[in-house]
Amino acid sequence: MTSETFTTKFLSNSGYFTKYGSNLFGFAGTLGSKQAKQVLADVYKVDLVIIPNSCQKQYLALPDIVAINDIDWLNEMSCSAINESSEQRGILIICETIQDCNTIAEKLKQKYRSSAIKLYTMNNMNQEKNIEIINPREIIIATNLAGRGTDIKTDEIEKYGGLHVIVTFMPSNKQKITQLRDKIEANMLSDFEKHELK
Repeated sequence: MTSETFTTKFLSNSGYFTKYGSNLFGFAGTLGSKQAKQVLADVYKVDLVIIPNSCQKQYLALPDIVAINDIDWLNEMSCSAINESSEQRGILIICETIQDCNTIAEKLKQKYRSSAIKLYTMNNMNQEKNIEIINPREIIIATNLAGRGTDIKTDEIEKYGGLHVIVTFMPSNKQKITQLRDKIEANMLSDFEKHELK
């Protein structure tokens, strides 16, 4: 048996970064609300600027659909996914929870071939290998957290209109909405750049 250890020294993020004085530089995609940005500016004595996109957005935002109850919610998503997949597109369904992913997968399996449905709910389960490439008529169902930082290769579906993305929940704040949009744009921009640089 060993004795319990205690941390005797602790340095907060704020304390750590202020040690560097005016030699602090960095980039971030989403910093949060105006108040959060102001805190960063005040604490770290940095200027914050918004750098505009260098390329035109490569996506089309469709009108939002709001469901009244869980049954309508499931039906709307499954119909949208199946309709778009019939056009040979790949589908990415972004969910808030693992339970939502599983519920949607079960609903889709009632009407769609199971082999085309891929789940990506946890980063630590090697599931990302299943979703590195999306082929025509495949459906990826992922949690928002699991999908962060994952690049899906869409070469096989570009000629059919690319990736159709369904977000199954209303993000709780503007920062999360921006992160979702940026994730979708980054994936499409990376494919766009790859094709342009060939």
